[in-house]
Amino acid sequence: MVTMKILIVHRVLMTDTECTDAILISYSVKTSNQVKTELYLQTAGPEGQIILTDTEDASKADKQTITDYGLHESEKRADMPAAVFAPLMGTSITALKEMSANIPNSNGWVTRYYLLTSNSLGGCPRITEIGLKCSSENEPTIYNVLLGQIMVIDAAQLKDSMTQVTDLTCQDITWSPPIISPNQFEGLVSICITVKWKYAGDASHYDIFVKGVTRSPNENIELSVYEPVFVGRSHSNQFRICHLLVPQKTEKHTLEVMVLPTNKAGFQAPLSSVSTVKVNYS
Repeated sequence: MVTMKILIVHRVLMTDTECTDAILISYSVKTSNQVKTELYLQTAGPEGQIILTDTEDASKADKQTITDYGLHESEKRADMPAAVFAPLMGTSITALKEMSANIPNSNGWVTRYYLLTSNSLGGCPRITEIGLKCSSENEPTIYNVLLGQIMVIDAAQLKDSMTQVTDLTCQDITWSPPIISPNQFEGLVSICITVKWKYAGDASHYDIFVKGVTRSPNENIELSVYEPVFVGRSHSNQFRICHLLVPQKTEKHTLEVMVLPTNKAGFQAPLSSVSTVKVNYS
């Protein structure tokens, strides 16, 4: 067994976070080689300090209890003297990646997720401190640790991510020739649309997509009319699409507008399940 040496403990923040049922915790980190990082939670309960380790056991990936939130509960390491929990893996992390656009796993960044119930927290509903422990087998003289976003959220927001917008409408539609180089875009026409909707949840923002265009509005490249294209982001319940180039058809054609909400926790439903509205024209 390799003994890891604690290099330093970084207190990241003092908090007074109340946990009623289950919490989803995540953090992103980028480290130099051979440096191990573990997030710790200081609680006011009998468990005291809870360690969220970076050690994974793939053989136990989908063997933990599945919670009401569709994810496995984080494994409590039985071989550790303290309350130590392993990150989510397997189908749970796959599901989280499908729901989140904010999981950086490139350029050395790694994001780890943990789902803890109130029992995992020793029945204590309050976290008082969050920090980071760094350790290494061979203590280096210099090491780098970049700590990204830390999230401690109510796991119920996982269910909220499936809530879609309602009463989606297209208003104030106007048509015109392409405003730039009309000859270059022969066979295309420019459309402007105001999109409005309602949303029962608490959204961080809304991403707007369209289908039915043959040229990207952001890059001068050709597209399939069946390909969803991102056209903008809104922080309110309406968005104005301006001068979108669509095929000028003599027969019936359809432009499909989609609105994808992202909740405060950064989660969203699959694009295939979002609310849509169609504009038929000829």
